[in-house]
Amino acid sequence: VTFVVTQLAMGVTVLIARYIGEKREKEIGAVLGGAAVVFTILAGCLFVLLVLFARPISVLMQAPQEALALTASYVRICGCGILFIVAYNVLSAVFRGLGDSRSPLLFVLVACLVNVAGDLVLVAGLHLDAAGAALATVLAQAVSVGCALAILRRKKLPFTFRKSDVRLNEQCRRFLAIGLPLALQEFLTQLSFLALCAFVNRLGLAASRMRGSLPSVKTIVLGFAFSCATSGANISAIVITSENAFQNLLPVSVGHKDAFLFYSSTYGKKFKTKLAFCATIFASHIIVIFLPK
Repeated sequence: VTFVVTQLAMGVTVLIARYIGEKREKEIGAVLGGAAVVFTILAGCLFVLLVLFARPISVLMQAPQEALALTASYVRICGCGILFIVAYNVLSAVFRGLGDSRSPLLFVLVACLVNVAGDLVLVAGLHLDAAGAALATVLAQAVSVGCALAILRRKKLPFTFRKSDVRLNEQCRRFLAIGLPLALQEFLTQLSFLALCAFVNRLGLAASRMRGSLPSVKTIVLGFAFSCATSGANISAIVITSENAFQNLLPVSVGHKDAFLFYSSTYGKKFKTKLAFCATIFASHIIVIFLPK
């Protein structure tokens, strides 16, 4: 869910960067208002799905019978906090669209610290097991959303945001036209991982615990490449819409903006390929890090 929401929010990021490049900052307020409505509706739908159908989803995932109740509890609690998860990804997309990638890094740092502290207290201390881990995750996302809103209120913005902007408008169609194909691509990718997860879960609790370490490895391998792709999307939106911005962004001329776009995408693919190769060679050593002794 998180990865799909992140890709859908990419449409907001690109559209904001595009309007900045076109000197149409006045339209960004409508983008944010439309995004608030669309993603609130999405969060409501996910809330109903994850809370009411937590157990059927766990059964569909072929969770081992010994861990079925814990899995359903984890899914249900995360569903209760889905609004914070969606809000965090949307706010991060807004900051990236404005050219600020440091603030989302700060939000992640705060979320990680709160998550670790929550796990120590709720899981290790109070022995709440999966429910404690889920509560720690939701609490971490809630704190990061609070930090994001506080920074956004103090940040000097190049646009004005009004209450009248919070409605379905033409901007919704525009950022969805960009974000939906990316979200669909990510959905199909994650669907394949879920199918693999369901297959492995049928092998028993030990195999299920082994598979649980893979998302951590996948995140490490693909995290940097995803960050490069996000930055490339922002810069590309500005470059395509503003020739002056292109000259300011690149101190060394590459002759043509198409060459820049090709270079950025090629570099990201090469780096991701190298990381994937290293992960394949050292797979056993990496997985041991995430497994209990």
